[in-house]
Amino acid sequence: MVEFNDQFFEKRLLNLKETQDSITGLSAWCLQHRESHKVIVGTWLKVLKKVKIEQRLTLFYLANDVIQYSKRKSLQFVESWGTALQKATTLVRDDKVKGKILRLFKIWNERSIYDEVFLSDLCGLLTTTTKKNASAENTEFQPNVMFDKMKNMELLEDNTNEELTFISENPLNLNDIKSLSSIVKERRTSGLDVDSELEDSICHLKKYMLCLKQEVAERTSLLELLEQGEAFYESQKKEAKVVSN
Repeated sequence: MVEFNDQFFEKRLLNLKETQDSITGLSAWCLQHRESHKVIVGTWLKVLKKVKIEQRLTLFYLANDVIQYSKRKSLQFVESWGTALQKATTLVRDDKVKGKILRLFKIWNERSIYDEVFLSDLCGLLTTTTKKNASAENTEFQPNVMFDKMKNMELLEDNTNEELTFISENPLNLNDIKSLSSIVKERRTSGLDVDSELEDSICHLKKYMLCLKQEVAERTSLLELLEQGEAFYESQKKEAKVVSN
C-alpha cells in the first residue's frame, strides 16, 4: 500500500467529481489509510473551507461514503469526522446545497450513524440564518467581544472533544446496545462490578450532550458576530471610498 501523503490527498479532494466512481474511489483510498483518520478528516475540513459551495457538497458525499462504511465496520472515522462536522455544517448553509445536506443528516439519523441529539444540533447549525442580524445596526460591532467569544469557543471545543474521546475509547459503547448488553452480561457472569462503570459512562454521555449544546449555542452566536463584523467593515470601506473621492 502506498504511504499516506496529505498533499496528495488534498489534490484529490480538490479534483473530486460528483460521480459515483470518483467518490467511491477516493472513499476506498481513505479507508485503506484509516490509521491516518485524524489527518484525513483535518485535511478534508481544510479543503472544504477553500472550495466553492458545489464542491463542498461533493466533499460531504465523500464523507458520507466513508462514515457509513466505517459505522458498519466500527472504524474510527465515525468519531473523527464527528468532531469536524459542526464546523463543516456552517459552511454548507447555502440554499443551493442545504436541502441535500439535510437529506444526508436524515439518512444518518435513520441508520443511527450518529445520535439524535448530535444530528439535531447539526440541523440547527445548518438552518440558522444570521444575515438579517448582521446587516442591522452594524455600528454596534465590537471586535473585543468577538475575540473573547473565539477564545471561549476554543475552550468549549476542547471540552466537547475531551468527552467525545472518553466515550469513543470507552469499552462500554453506549451507542451499540447489543454489544453493551453482551459485555455487561459477560462481566456480571465473571463477578465483576459493572454498575459503577455504567453509571460513569452515562454521566460522561450526559456531559458530552451538555457540552455539545453549549458549543452549538456559542458557535451560532459567534457566527452572528462574524457576519456583523463583515457588514461593519464593508460599511467602513464604503465610507472610506466616499471620503477619498
